Amino acid sequence: MTIGKHNNRLFTVPTMKKLTAIFTLIMLMLTLAGFAGSNSINTEVDYVVCAGKSLQLDATAAGVETYLWLHSNETSPVVTIHTENLTPGIYSYTVIAGNAYGCETEATIHVKVTAIEANTDEFSALVYPNPTSGNLYYDLISLPDPMYSISLYNTSGTLVLNRNAHSTHDFATGSIDLSSVNPGIYFIHFSGTDFRSVQKVILQ
Repeated sequence: MTIGKHNNRLFTVPTMKKLTAIFTLIMLMLTLAGFAGSNSINTEVDYVVCAGKSLQLDATAAGVETYLWLHSNETSPVVTIHTENLTPGIYSYTVIAGNAYGCETEATIHVKVTAIEANTDEFSALVYPNPTSGNLYYDLISLPDPMYSISLYNTSGTLVLNRNAHSTHDFATGSIDLSSVNPGIYFIHFSGTDFRSVQKVILQ
């Protein structure tokens, strides 16, 4: 689901107020757009949620008096996203925010719905597509440590690939290019100080 963007609109106000409003608008835009993302797959992801769980999006910012969420026409600063009927994928939610000077801006929040089971808050990992012929994508949920490593082993236990990664949140999503790896069965390890997950991968 992709929500289209609207152009920013500035209404006629006295010059000094307009300059103040523009400055406030810029700061607001930076604030709303500042939901920190993790590793991105084509689209920068701001939040990851397990299918079946709900997520609250909060666009509250200083100086904002009006809110309009384009996907639902809600006018509150906080909205709840229900994922029960959503298939795994990346969904975009756009909010238009207005200040006291009649200026409006918008920010779009990207939410990734993952197929990881929603019945646990423990560390979980998902790799897809599997089998794969090249790029392998992954979702990591409930990371207990922002630093983690990705290691790929063949069936003989030989290390084929290794890299270190970092996430600023308790989730990570990204991709691994396996196009230069010979077809076969492999085991991918995601590990950190207090967690580890091993996934079997078939490379065609």
